[in-house]
Amino acid sequence: MKNNIYNKATFYKRLFLLVILIIILIILSVFLGSANVSLRDTVRIILSNIINISLEDIKTSSVLIINNVRLPRVLLAVLVGAGISACGTSYQSILKSNIVDPFMLGISSGAAFGATLALIFKMDNLLRPFAFIFAILVSLIVVYISKKTSNKLSLV
Repeated sequence: MKNNIYNKATFYKRLFLLVILIIILIILSVFLGSANVSLRDTVRIILSNIINISLEDIKTSSVLIINNVRLPRVLLAVLVGAGISACGTSYQSILKSNIVDPFMLGISSGAAFGATLALIFKMDNLLRPFAFIFAILVSLIVVYISKKTSNKLSLV
């Protein structure tokens, strides 16, 4: 019982440190760029989106650069990274194998096939949707097959 409490405490400490680390990395990523915006101004602009802070002494161009260019890109990168890691974890848990990835399962090939079909039929504006749809189709096929087979390792 005590070992379980220790593991939970360790987990929450690590989670807290990782959350602090990701916040620091987000601030540093938003701070870095070709336009010179000070770290202090960057933090104030980010905080102004969360709580009401006056930005009267900060240049309007700096506020626009941070709010309209850098912050959305960094937040989208964090969300995409989290989504990719969640997908990888779900593949590994569904198929009960630590070595599973989209290339091994054929999902990347399905996406490439969908993109190739869009290019062959001269539908350049539908390239990404076709790649996404075919990747989802292959994912569903892999999950369906994994549910039917008793040996998940043979599927991999």
